[in-house]
Amino acid sequence: MGMRFGISARLGLGFGFLVVLMMVLTWTSVSQVNSINHDLGRINDINSVKQRFAINYRGSVHDRAIAIRDVVLVSSDDERKEAIALIDKLAATYAENEKKMADMVTPPDGATAEERAILAEIADIQAKTNPLVAEIIDLTAKGDAANAHTVLLEKARPLFVSWLGAINKFIDYQENLNKTIGGDVRTSASGFGNLAMIELSVAVVLALAAAFLASRSITRPVGQLRATLAAMARGELDSQSVTDGRKDEIGDLARAVAEVRDATRARADERSRVDADRAAAEHARMSADADARSIQASRTATAVGEIGLALEEMANGRLDYRITQGFDAELDTLRVNFNASIGKLQETV
Repeated sequence: MGMRFGISARLGLGFGFLVVLMMVLTWTSVSQVNSINHDLGRINDINSVKQRFAINYRGSVHDRAIAIRDVVLVSSDDERKEAIALIDKLAATYAENEKKMADMVTPPDGATAEERAILAEIADIQAKTNPLVAEIIDLTAKGDAANAHTVLLEKARPLFVSWLGAINKFIDYQENLNKTIGGDVRTSASGFGNLAMIELSVAVVLALAAAFLASRSITRPVGQLRATLAAMARGELDSQSVTDGRKDEIGDLARAVAEVRDATRARADERSRVDADRAAAEHARMSADADARSIQASRTATAVGEIGLALEEMANGRLDYRITQGFDAELDTLRVNFNASIGKLQETV
């Protein structure tokens, strides 16, 4: 027994197909928006934050380089103390940003290999520079300005330059990452409209095709059923409908029409049989009447012939002639009366 696939199922399937198309369009749009949002979040929440920490690094290192220079060059102890206090404050600020940076890059996916390499370079230069800063401060505190100046120019200065260069490298790296991601976002955003229009066009074509097929699967058999009814109205009761075998509401209707057609044909056949029997009976009756009239005419002709013969005999003087052959019951009275009359005539003569 085949599965019933009715009109409601077809309409449900067509509607479900449209729902699926809408879901696909929605999913594609949401995926595209989520991708753009993810990239923007990476720029704003990760790369820009790392870049801000690195900028704070740079400010701290730059200002410490100036402050350590002042420690060596100024002649006033108060100014020197102010410079040393600034160096400590800048170092604390650097350490605070360094900890925040470490918290971001510690997870396995927190930084790329290149980022980790640059940060390691920065940390290595810092490890070499900070002891020199402490050494310069210690030398100035002892009054050894000459050696402090030598350490500043020959050792600390190149390291500060390298330190700032490594930090700038990290900042530039984040800037390039943001440019690359920004380009991808711009490309995605600019192509999103075209993609949406293409997907919408495809969805509209598919929806129209689905609607046409669903409508065709209903209107075509209805037209065939209408043709069958028209043929029945013309008296063509032998016509067969191709929709009888459908397993849906139209098939049910077609089978109901077929039952009406068969019942109508059966009544027509019965009526034809009754008419044929009536015609046969009428023909038999007419034949019997004709046979009866023929027999009656033959008997009448016989009676007339006998009477004519008797009259002829009587005309020839034979008054003793009698009609001895019996006639039909209805005509025999005529024979009896004729014989009686001729007998009376003989007696009179």
